[in-house]
Amino acid sequence: MRGLIVPGLAFSTALTGAAVVRSADDAPDVQKLLADLKGSELEVRRDAAYALARLEPGPADAEILKELIAVISDSDEQVRAEALRGIALRGPAAAEHVPALIGNLDQRDQQRRYRTAYALGSIGPAALPELQQALENSSANIRAGAAEALGWMGPAASPAIAGLAQALSDSQGSVLTAAAGALGQIGPAAEEALAGAVMNRSASTRQAVLQALSQFSASRESTLEILKCAAGHMEPETRAAALGALARSSLPRGELAPLVAAALADPESAVQDQGITALLKLGDAAPKVLPTLEQMLTSGESRTRRSAAFALGALGSRAEPAIPALIASLRDSEEDDDALTSAIARIGSGAVPVLLAAAEEGEISQEKLAKSLTGMGPAATDGLMRALAHESPSVRAVAVRGLVGLGNVPAATVELIGDRLNDPEPVVRIAAARSLALVGRRAADYRPQLMAATSDADPGVRAAAIAALLDSGAEGEELQQALRGALQDPDLVVREGAVRALTSSPAVAEKLSDVLTLALADENAGIRSAAAEALGTLGAAASGSVPALTAALADADSRVRMRSAEALGRIGSAAAEAAPALMSQLTAPENEVVRAAVEALGALGAAASHSAGELAKFLNHPDSDMRVAAVRALGGVSPKDEATAELVRAGLADDDWQVRTATMQMLARIGAPARASVPEILKLLGSEQDRDAAREALKEIDEVDESALPVLLEALRSEERGAKFYAVFYLRKLGPAAREALPELKQMDREAGNNNRLKDALKQAITAIESPEAEAADASSP
Repeated sequence: MRGLIVPGLAFSTALTGAAVVRSADDAPDVQKLLADLKGSELEVRRDAAYALARLEPGPADAEILKELIAVISDSDEQVRAEALRGIALRGPAAAEHVPALIGNLDQRDQQRRYRTAYALGSIGPAALPELQQALENSSANIRAGAAEALGWMGPAASPAIAGLAQALSDSQGSVLTAAAGALGQIGPAAEEALAGAVMNRSASTRQAVLQALSQFSASRESTLEILKCAAGHMEPETRAAALGALARSSLPRGELAPLVAAALADPESAVQDQGITALLKLGDAAPKVLPTLEQMLTSGESRTRRSAAFALGALGSRAEPAIPALIASLRDSEEDDDALTSAIARIGSGAVPVLLAAAEEGEISQEKLAKSLTGMGPAATDGLMRALAHESPSVRAVAVRGLVGLGNVPAATVELIGDRLNDPEPVVRIAAARSLALVGRRAADYRPQLMAATSDADPGVRAAAIAALLDSGAEGEELQQALRGALQDPDLVVREGAVRALTSSPAVAEKLSDVLTLALADENAGIRSAAAEALGTLGAAASGSVPALTAALADADSRVRMRSAEALGRIGSAAAEAAPALMSQLTAPENEVVRAAVEALGALGAAASHSAGELAKFLNHPDSDMRVAAVRALGGVSPKDEATAELVRAGLADDDWQVRTATMQMLARIGAPARASVPEILKLLGSEQDRDAAREALKEIDEVDESALPVLLEALRSEERGAKFYAVFYLRKLGPAAREALPELKQMDREAGNNNRLKDALKQAITAIESPEAEAADASSP
């Protein structure tokens, strides 16, 4: 029905204007398409159905419809779907085929029934008599499909209202749901029938009927009274659905407001959610529910607080009276910050004075306040500019942070922020340095001041200045000296800021690798971990740090060990001496450390070949990520031979597609020695998840054993075009050993039609099998 969304089925809207208008010169050969639709080659039939479904309706419609109707029960889903699409496109012209289409409704496959119902609905009033009769069919699938088809007709199906109303009492849920939906699509003419079923004893009927009433604006006084009664029903699903219908109805907004307030205060989340949706339809009556929303902000339930914040934000400036309650919630919140700051921002500039007052009180962090201010955009600019001169340091700091978050910061504003580096209060200088970091290279003019700030008495200022210098594009010896000093600063905050900044600046980090190496012995585990991460960004350029990183594998902190292992892996073969230490981490209690060690050993390559036996043990690990890491690591440390291929081959049958993919990628790198895996890989061509990796592996392996012949013959008979093609290719590789396949290959050659690529491959295979010497003439991959 219109508005009904079924995953994977939403082709109905695409039918509007879907016909392909062609000029006389490029008009398709209809007769050829009809002949192809009857053919035996699956892809040819699919292409024909696709083309016919998109032809502009015209004189050949009768013949086209006859053939499309013939394949609506085809064994292939794509052919069926395209046939029904083409029938729906021709609408009333398909009236004589209504009985066949109704018969096609009798199946459990929801997709087929949906598409068939749409085609019937597209035929219009000409299908009404038989669809009304089908509502009484003994098959529930036909009854449900008929109701869906009537729904697709919309108001034109009004003559079927009585039959659909009767179907609301059907014993099958699918039928009553479809009937209710159809009545909803018919619209106001069906209001009385729907309203009479709202208080049905069946919960499923109530839900379906209320959902249908929400599809149009109910206006009858009796209906509105029934809906208001249902809004107080004991079942939360009924309360929520009734409110949805009322929000769409003609009920005066002033009468809807108390119902919305009750829904917002409802203990059930489904009712609360519907209350928020209805709230947006209140218009000028919305302020009446503000007290309820303010009360919700004090709830002990995080979800309720977030829902209230979202609702207030959606009301925009109409929610200004609730700003103090939002600020109070922001002050007390530990987990709803994003919802609250977003709500305050959406209310607009009216919240600026209250936010700045909260900054002066100092009970809410600068980050929270600045996020609310920046979310307002330019509307907050004037208030923030005035706040730069406020007597409270906290207010000035929040103003600086707020201004830089407004988006396209003008040069004059950057200058005002830069001037605050000289503020007497550290909190403002920190805010200024952090804000300059956010404007990046536009802060280049303030590098001298930022350089001076790296020696500030306050450690927070020093740390922020270091980050700002890097983000502003500073470079050269002076910057290196500042960073060198920061990495050895007595204050933890400064050291941590410097080492983390270098993680994102490999070019600078390389020149300071000696200090980063020293930082691996820092008293703080966070800094040791960050130093290892920063060294890892250097790759082979950090080879001088290998001894220190190897020693760090014995660190008491698991994060340090994990980052050190990762860094050694990025250094690669130059870290060969670390192999024994990495192997010692394969028994670590932390999975993330073990995985990092596995990956690092793989990156060491042949230098870690002695670890292959231990790595192979992880091929059966319960964690699929670990199995993937093991496959890839073995690919790095093991020779590209049959033994290695056999070792990982079991991964082709893994439940996790990522493991299968990693296995096929490794077998592809091994190439011809992995020929014994070809049968399993061929079978994976039928899986959408595996197909690409399987094709690549088959191309690279490029050889096959005679033992694969049964699987190749099976693939030859497959409807999957890729499997069939690779079967032909590998049968050619087998040559005379594949004589058993000759009859089928020759039959395929006779039926290949205009598929020149397949015909060429078939001829080469037949020639290779019958004439071994011809095989050598063309042994190229597909």
